[in-house]
Amino acid sequence: MLVQMYTQDHKGQLPGPLRGGQDPRYPYSKNNPQQLVHYLDDYITLDTTVEDTSRAKIMICPAFVQEISHIDVRCYEIRISKLRMLNGKVEAPFGYPSRGGEEAADPPKMLASIADPSKDWMMQDLDKIGTPSYQNDPFTPEGPVHGSVRNTLFFDGHVEALNAL
Repeated sequence: MLVQMYTQDHKGQLPGPLRGGQDPRYPYSKNNPQQLVHYLDDYITLDTTVEDTSRAKIMICPAFVQEISHIDVRCYEIRISKLRMLNGKVEAPFGYPSRGGEEAADPPKMLASIADPSKDWMMQDLDKIGTPSYQNDPFTPEGPVHGSVRNTLFFDGHVEALNAL
């Protein structure tokens, strides 16, 4: 819902460019435009109860924190892989940041340009099986924190518990 609100306020454009793992800490995200919280801070309430660091509770999965026992972790991954657009091209919906700074190597796309928003996932639970690039991260669980499923948000705004095994 927050991403839809953002796109309505930004002429249909998705937030970004974004990297995969999403951090809930606001001071980190405020200074890091490659994190979703950086773009959504006008739409959410931040919790500042832990060590004077603001966190977006909506970006913290309780099951993930229970398994990892750490609150400053990336619980979710945003889709950085490419998908089919209405124009027939296959592109990364949130774009991708350049290696040198804030400028986009590939800018974010328009939400309405996604060919099948009800079938293309936007964000999902992060674990080492589903996201192999996190294999060496000590704060990433080995497998899905919800048993055999991953909670998955789609571009049309609906959420499903998808079979992960």
